[in-house]
Amino acid sequence: GEWLERVRTDPKEFHKAPEDIRANREIAMAAVADHTAFRTLPEELRADRQVVLAACSQHPCTLKWASEDLRGDAVVVGAAIDQMGIALKFASEALRADRS
Repeated sequence: GEWLERVRTDPKEFHKAPEDIRANREIAMAAVADHTAFRTLPEELRADRQVVLAACSQHPCTLKWASEDLRGDAVVVGAAIDQMGIALKFASEALRADRS
C-alpha cells in the first residue's frame, strides 16, 4: 500500500505513520533501514526474530532495543556483532557470560 511504498522510498517516513501502520510487520521490515525506527517499533515487533535480524544486520546497536529473549539469541547477537563487535554489550547477561 501507500505507506509501504513511502517507507521503502524513505524509511524516515515511518515516524509519520499512524500507530496501526507502525504495527505492520512488512512496513516495520522496510523501516529498519533507518536505525531510529527500530526503537519506536511496538514491543511485539521488537520481539520478532526476523525484524530484529534485519535491523541488527544493518544497524548492530539496535540490539539494545530488542526483546530480552532475542538479546539472548546467539544467531541474532551474532548478526549484530558480525557487523560491529561492540554490539555484544547489548546482548543478554547470560549470553555475554557464555561467550567469555
